[in-house]
Amino acid sequence: MLAETESADLSRSPSPGLSHFFHSLFSLFFPDICRVCEEPLERFTRVPVCRACLEGLRGLPARAGICEGCGLPLAAAGGPCRQCQKGDYEFEQARSFGAYDGVLREVLHLFKYRGMTPLAAPLAARMAEVLKREWAPDRFEALVAVPLARGRERERGYNQAALLARELGRQCGLPVLENVCRRVRATPPQTGLTRAQRLENLRGAFAPGPRAALLAARRILLIDDVFTTGATLSACIRVLRKAGAESVCALTVARTLAG
Repeated sequence: MLAETESADLSRSPSPGLSHFFHSLFSLFFPDICRVCEEPLERFTRVPVCRACLEGLRGLPARAGICEGCGLPLAAAGGPCRQCQKGDYEFEQARSFGAYDGVLREVLHLFKYRGMTPLAAPLAARMAEVLKREWAPDRFEALVAVPLARGRERERGYNQAALLARELGRQCGLPVLENVCRRVRATPPQTGLTRAQRLENLRGAFAPGPRAALLAARRILLIDDVFTTGATLSACIRVLRKAGAESVCALTVARTLAG
């Protein structure tokens, strides 16, 4: 009788392989450990980074101690940095939440390359802090995301800049203009290129989109994930201004600080 009961219980239990499959599937959508520090998450969530790691993200200095143009931290407060003095950038002003290193870099890699799109909300919240701190409430009329080449977006499944723009727009009450700028030429990876090489790489990469008329006489904030040399932002901004935007500033989650 006992043997029959044990046999019946085993027949009702899922196989180890099936249990592992469902646990893996559940963990994909509701991860149980932080993907940065590997500590257990406090509750079921689609955001795969713990509260401690997110709250520990460090921002760049505010206002005093940064370049008034691009937001680069400076040894001495005030004034433009060397590149802004040379007129290297197309934007009126640019700001970033933090430096592209440490935990912020890890979180951005999870968001951008590992498909962990729910991270758009906490990352956009950091961008919203910067937007509200650095600019007047009525400074911008709309947000625009830096576009990805169609093939790359199809391969990745999303445009990380567009996800950030939509989430930031929701949090700050700003409309997001889509299809106003498009990437007409896929460019080779920019990693390791100098600023001059990046500019050449991006020549002719952007063009007005089918809804570019929406830009006319509007004050635009351009959104991207990382400010590296400013070449991508500048190439995109040239198109926005040519299409009629009154002014364009830029906001990114992070920026590289090393030469």
